[in-house]
Amino acid sequence: MNQVKRGSIVLLLIVVVLLFTIVLTACNMDSYIHRLESKGYLPVKTIVNGQGNKNWFDSRGNFNFEWQITYSRESDFVTVTKYVSPDVAIYAYDSLKDNLKDGYAVKRHGYVVVYGTKRGVRDAG
Repeated sequence: MNQVKRGSIVLLLIVVVLLFTIVLTACNMDSYIHRLESKGYLPVKTIVNGQGNKNWFDSRGNFNFEWQITYSRESDFVTVTKYVSPDVAIYAYDSLKDNLKDGYAVKRHGYVVVYGTKRGVRDAG
């Protein structure tokens, strides 16, 4: 009976690890790039580690985000940003949501904030 319980626990751990892997993979830059380009979006800007702008650093001199991509298609655009922590992502999401203009949308998935036109945000997933 103990072997059955032990086997069930091992199987459960394997399933949890696989699910974790799938969820974490869904938030990488390449998956967003592939999704947007397959829907006809063209790259506008890609920034890794906030290179080139002092406003992308926190008060301690650390980068606020890991990467940011901006894509456009016709009159739609979307910016996807992966922040360095959930707290920074929540702050960015709340700031964007509080100042949201008509026709625009914002979503947050853990560390990732997606902002742009409603169609652009929907297409980014």
